[in-house]
Amino acid sequence: MTMKIFHSMALRDRTTEQIDSDRTAHHAWIKENYPNAEILTTFINETPPHVKEVPLWYFGKGVAEHLSQADLLVLPHNWNTVRGVRCEKYIAEEYGVPVIVMPRFKSTE
Repeated sequence: MTMKIFHSMALRDRTTEQIDSDRTAHHAWIKENYPNAEILTTFINETPPHVKEVPLWYFGKGVAEHLSQADLLVLPHNWNTVRGVRCEKYIAEEYGVPVIVMPRFKSTE
């Protein structure tokens, strides 16, 4: 059976190159440790409607569309320093989605 994994990571104040580099390393770790995993594509490539808090719109959309499907939430080692990741962890725990923390990678985190 395929396990659906929500991969959480910091995006704010990071370049596309930094995000892509970390995503590649993190996904390799997930696949090594969960070979049958389906890593949910959580990147939202949409322009939000006129809203007061754009980051909150993206956060809510990610939780509603992706975390709600997940069998597991995978967090970066520095999860407690990133507002959105802390919130995703809290929501996952409140709704019974298991949570794990990856080790630190030599990356741009």
